[in-house]
Amino acid sequence: MKAAKVVSLLFPLPLDAGKYSEGRMVGQVGFTYYDEDLVRRVVSDEYELLKQAGGFPFNSFDILNNINFRLIGKRFSRSLEPNPEKIDLDEQDELEKSESKRGMSKILDDLRNLKAADSEQIKVHNKVYKRDNKTIVQLKIVRGYRCQMCCSTIRKKDGSLYIEAAHITPKKEKGTELPSNIILLCPNHHKEFDIGEKEILKRDEKLLIVILNGSRYSIDLQV
Repeated sequence: MKAAKVVSLLFPLPLDAGKYSEGRMVGQVGFTYYDEDLVRRVVSDEYELLKQAGGFPFNSFDILNNINFRLIGKRFSRSLEPNPEKIDLDEQDELEKSESKRGMSKILDDLRNLKAADSEQIKVHNKVYKRDNKTIVQLKIVRGYRCQMCCSTIRKKDGSLYIEAAHITPKKEKGTELPSNIILLCPNHHKEFDIGEKEILKRDEKLLIVILNGSRYSIDLQV
């Protein structure tokens, strides 16, 4: 098997190494050699483990599938589709670790220089992410993880803050991935914004004024 950095994404769930070898199978520093039968077992076991966990984070399914096809000429059945929302949250958690270490001025420069025509994917530390997820993380930092309707914050048990992002014009309706189309909401207001009765009174690059289920909200969209 040809080594590649992308294989580092292959095992989001750990396997018990003792199941496959009694010792270290390292031929030289930086390389580990496996016969094809063992590789088939490892790939198959990881596939089943991910199915039981309920999803395939990042592009792990494609990597497993490609390796299995090269070995035996067959592909796994994707009987279980990954949860897109969970994948986005996982990406945002990863991106938050790196973005939180950057200065506010650099984050603001990124947001202010975004264009609708920019690539939908970005690379951070040699990993590919959705640009939208990076933008959302940066907006969370800039807007202080507060709901832009009720100003509430939600603290998780690890001490970090939780907030959700909503697109004013949904992406399925060709809404952009720009700060002027993304607002931060608590879970209650997010759901209400999605399914409640709303009337947009004013909307431009700087301000959104909306009546949602009879209540009026003025939301600052500037960064």
